[in-house]
Amino acid sequence: DVSRTVVAVYVDGNEIDFNAPWSTGKAWSLNRTGVVVGGHRILVMGIAAHRYGHVQVQKSGFTTREDARAVLVDTDADLALFTVDDDGFWADLQPAQFSEVLPDVRNARVIHVAEDARIQVSAALVKGFRVYGRIKFVNLALQVPDARSVSKSDVVTSGSKVTGLMNTSWSSDMLAVSASNILDFLAEASHKPYRGFAVPGFDWQMATDPTLRSELGLSMAESGVRVTNVWPHGSAYGGLEVGDVVLSVNARVVEGDGTYSDARAGRISFEALFTDWHHPGDSVELRIARGSERKTVHLVLKGAPMEDDLVPAQFRRYPMYAMVGGLVFEPLSFEYMISSFGKDWDTKGPPFLVRNLVHGGGHMATPDREHLVVLTRVLPSQATLGYEALHDLVVEDVNGTPIHSLDDMVAAFALRSSGFHVVTFAPGQDVRRIVLDAQEAHEAEVRIRDTYGIQAGPSTVSRQPEGQTPADRKP
Repeated sequence: DVSRTVVAVYVDGNEIDFNAPWSTGKAWSLNRTGVVVGGHRILVMGIAAHRYGHVQVQKSGFTTREDARAVLVDTDADLALFTVDDDGFWADLQPAQFSEVLPDVRNARVIHVAEDARIQVSAALVKGFRVYGRIKFVNLALQVPDARSVSKSDVVTSGSKVTGLMNTSWSSDMLAVSASNILDFLAEASHKPYRGFAVPGFDWQMATDPTLRSELGLSMAESGVRVTNVWPHGSAYGGLEVGDVVLSVNARVVEGDGTYSDARAGRISFEALFTDWHHPGDSVELRIARGSERKTVHLVLKGAPMEDDLVPAQFRRYPMYAMVGGLVFEPLSFEYMISSFGKDWDTKGPPFLVRNLVHGGGHMATPDREHLVVLTRVLPSQATLGYEALHDLVVEDVNGTPIHSLDDMVAAFALRSSGFHVVTFAPGQDVRRIVLDAQEAHEAEVRIRDTYGIQAGPSTVSRQPEGQTPADRKP
């Protein structure tokens, strides 16, 4: 009885107003399908990346909603576990059974719990498997004739078992994270502390071209992919070098197109070998070619939280910002660009910021460069006369101190050595430098805080969503 294993999940929160990060943006709400798992928990996909404020659940056939509490939220995997503290809620529910192997049958069903808690069932066809996402999950590639009735976190079943959770669409297919990866997540959820998922930590290119293979010194019997970039402090840092050829991972041969032969899924991306039932702290064995040398290297795996990107997709916490004398600074993120310039940010946004997103997004920050800090707007005051039109400028240094994070900026403003604040912007932008009278900036802040309702002066601010504490988030 599917009605005993799935529930409706209702989530609400507030958008972020990046133009005024100290304020609350427009309210939003969404609903997802939740699947009941052991331990009085509900598994949901597709809300972990949202800064939710309130979560409720409703059983099919019931009219009341119950408040739900977060047990574990993995923002990078976009998976979350919730519970309801009222034991009576669980009386007529039972945990779903997950398939431990990838489905070998092609016919499947997609279970969707609608906003009114009614259960809807759609037919689907499993076409194959694809490794997709920041976390290299193995996804079922599905063809769903009635795709409009399907949404993220819907439950994919074959026979009586769950084989996946709907994730996203790719070209003409819809993708669902496989039950194997879900079981891995549920097993890891009991590990203290929760470690999350590991990722390869390097970029690569295919090595199928005969000329490239010859240059790399590969024999006719060898295959692999060429390493093009090693992420700072990622899994491959210190073990791989640019130009290395990865020949195998844990004795699995890597083909020149970046695939390997999986007994369950056929030919899929070798990147899954770093994630599938592997977690930060685990080790994998790589066979590599480095010039004429053949070596075996062991990599200790690490995760790659999105906030560790130089330019992250978004920040898990509410936006960090600093305000000094009317100058408002924020770290650059894709979310900021989409909020400010829309989905066409790559054509409508300032070229300098777009270039930094293209080259900075997805690359991990380093201790020397945590994030790119941007002057996002200027609030009018006596201290900022003449600067009111400035916005979207990447900061290079403040008072002679290089700026690699908001914390750097706060410290630099506090350590002024004269009666002026000097802000220097990265070269290649419309403005190179501005100067503020330090005393005027200090006096203006009190008025600005009162006018705009800003709770802090020259300091870094990070707001948590209402009703949610840092303990609710993945460590």
